[in-house]
Amino acid sequence: MIIAQEYPCIKEIPNYLTKYILESEQKKLIDEKMELPVGIALNRALRDNIFVLFACIVNRIPLFLCGKPGSSKSSAVQIVISNLKGKNSKDPYFQTLPELVAVSFQGSQKCTSESITKVFERAEKYTQVKSQSKLLP
Repeated sequence: MIIAQEYPCIKEIPNYLTKYILESEQKKLIDEKMELPVGIALNRALRDNIFVLFACIVNRIPLFLCGKPGSSKSSAVQIVISNLKGKNSKDPYFQTLPELVAVSFQGSQKCTSESITKVFERAEKYTQVKSQSKLLP
């Protein structure tokens, strides 16, 4: 859903209302549609990471998810991957979206620009294999 279509006066409303709308959409997406592993604590970092990952993935916006160890980056990625399975998804809304194929890269202080470029090239190959309507690399 595009927030501007749902809330046409978005630019005219105060920041606290924008925050409320975003949190409301987060809850709809995560609490009502996503299947979460047992025992997962939905803290603010995890919610934010899931929400931004989902928004960037479905809109094909490249994203580098950075943060300190323990800030729910890997958990968020695994939750999104496990829910975006195209027609094999459990939620009817996710069934309307293309299947997600994860191409991940665990960066470190020793990684090079060449190794990062190779990951992007590998991801690009997935877009050539299937039509964009069926696959989200």
